[in-house]
Amino acid sequence: MEIAGLGFDYRNVKFCGKTIGVGNRLDRSVPMKTRLILLCLALTFFCFASAGRAMEPDPALHQKARDYCDYIQQWASNGWGELEGFESAGGVCEQMYTDDTLTELERMRGSGDSTIWSGMYLASQALRYMATGDEEARQEVLRMAAYLHVVKDITDTPGYIARYAARDEDFWNQEHVGGDRYFQGEGPYEGYFWVGDTSRDQYTGWWLGLSLAYEAVDDESMRATIRADFKDVIDTLIENNWMIVDNLGIIDGNSAATVLPSLRMSWVLQAASVGADESYWDLWDELFEQFKNFLWIDTFSWFNAYGQYFGFNLNHNTFLPIFRLAPKAEQLEHIWEIWNVNVRQWTEWTHNAWFDSVYLAGCNRLGTCDPEEVEAVADDIYNTLTVFADAPNRAFTGDPPDLPLDPFSVLMNELEDQYPFLRDLFDISLRTRDPHDFEDRCWSDMIWQRTPYHIDCTAQPGNRVGPGVDYLIAYWTAFYYGAVPSDGPYGDDDLIDDDDADDDTASPDDDVDDDAGDDDDDDAASPDDDDDETPLSDSGGSDDDDDDGSCCG
Repeated sequence: MEIAGLGFDYRNVKFCGKTIGVGNRLDRSVPMKTRLILLCLALTFFCFASAGRAMEPDPALHQKARDYCDYIQQWASNGWGELEGFESAGGVCEQMYTDDTLTELERMRGSGDSTIWSGMYLASQALRYMATGDEEARQEVLRMAAYLHVVKDITDTPGYIARYAARDEDFWNQEHVGGDRYFQGEGPYEGYFWVGDTSRDQYTGWWLGLSLAYEAVDDESMRATIRADFKDVIDTLIENNWMIVDNLGIIDGNSAATVLPSLRMSWVLQAASVGADESYWDLWDELFEQFKNFLWIDTFSWFNAYGQYFGFNLNHNTFLPIFRLAPKAEQLEHIWEIWNVNVRQWTEWTHNAWFDSVYLAGCNRLGTCDPEEVEAVADDIYNTLTVFADAPNRAFTGDPPDLPLDPFSVLMNELEDQYPFLRDLFDISLRTRDPHDFEDRCWSDMIWQRTPYHIDCTAQPGNRVGPGVDYLIAYWTAFYYGAVPSDGPYGDDDLIDDDDADDDTASPDDDVDDDAGDDDDDDAASPDDDDDETPLSDSGGSDDDDDDGSCCG
């Protein structure tokens, strides 16, 4: 494994042109005494290098993260009320206040995408706890994990999770009362409601958050619940031929009910990693062999760069667990190659601190990070998070500078105007050639899923506030992997199983090394909610905020 950022491979030390391998894979032709001397030298170098790398967190970025966490606790995740010992719990979503003083809450907004954001928020706090050991982070992990169990349990349907669940009263239910997705809780959930028509998109956040929660916090009650819930979801999906079947027996999920190959692989891997069922490791291998070549098609993301940009966010939710948990080097190398061609080339150097942090997680696990590239990416992440607004993330109407237009998007828009059937097939949005600098981006409650190639910005009301999950997931992932000043565990997720030098698979008991929407009118190019399969109203009984129907590629 290469020591992060130093180019030093302590498992493959070279001496006089010969690889010693002081870690798992030893060259037995080298005398033991020589190996031990080199091992001591390597460990001494590692200790000094690690001490040199550790840095105090940047006080401004760290405080911004604390402020966003405080805001989410106070305003953005308390729709459930008291839950299993927590005075306040609930799903994360936007807020609309009565005016721009932001002192009196009017209603929730975008709660139909709450399970994505709740899972991503939980993931951020799990990474925070693993990196810092903060007790507050641990409590947030337990609090949000408890809520994400509720969104599954309240549906009273095997393997099916809700988009959102809360008290059946103002401020929480205005978006949904009387709508087709509105369901009242029954039995122990009387007095609550939940939102259905759940897509695969929502599941990506649910899985990401809970699998990282399991890894981060050694709480047996939480872990037992996660294991049971993961097994129920996987077994139900297998029984239903990898289709999400809702509480009414309908397969729709806002036209995104089919669980695509990359999602199947990611979810099975996460279920296997928590010990939900030992057979899931074999299932992971089977799925890898079945889809390893089809992944070239499944993850093809070129169209996402021209429309339905939110698909990139779903992709990164899906692939971060694969990068962290894939048990065999050759499997991860194959997936990494496909992902870099199909996804990374369309998202790199777009000032997206979340996407860049996921990229660093992958190259770090494989030991392929280029030091110069890492430094440049880290500088861009640091700058982006520095420019990111302080909490609360109040909406504003941006005025981006004019940039040259992308010639292909211009051509396609002309053809789509001339031949409307092409718009139904491709729906290529008019966009700039180059991404805007982060400070010139249009506002969004989840900025990472919004295109940086916009040509203008939609007017936003000053009483609309995003929860800040976008800052937190980017900051704590970057913090964990050392892309911003931190004393986190950057580099501890190697592919080698220290429990067995002859086995290149990750052992389930190897805890040290193998730890394992939104409002679519945010983009001027899509004022008619074109992220949805069916446009939805912004008021009265249905959710207009769901970024569904996309391919996660």
